[in-house]
Amino acid sequence: MYRLVCPKCGKSDSVVRVVYGMPSPMGEASANRGEIIFGGCNVDEGNPTHYCRSCKIWILKERGKPAVICNFSI
Repeated sequence: MYRLVCPKCGKSDSVVRVVYGMPSPMGEASANRGEIIFGGCNVDEGNPTHYCRSCKIWILKERGKPAVICNFSI
């Protein structure tokens, strides 16, 4: 399985995927285990795709481009 590396700290085991929309019971269980983080209900271009739990930064990874740190707040 592909793991994104944080562009700030270089760790991959701390990076989780950001999930948007209404949480399902399965999604809530995944969030409680620290496997994902919720990004809210609005999905807009440029929203972060990942979050680093070590650095507490939001990351945007677009296909074919390097991962970048984003300014984002929920």
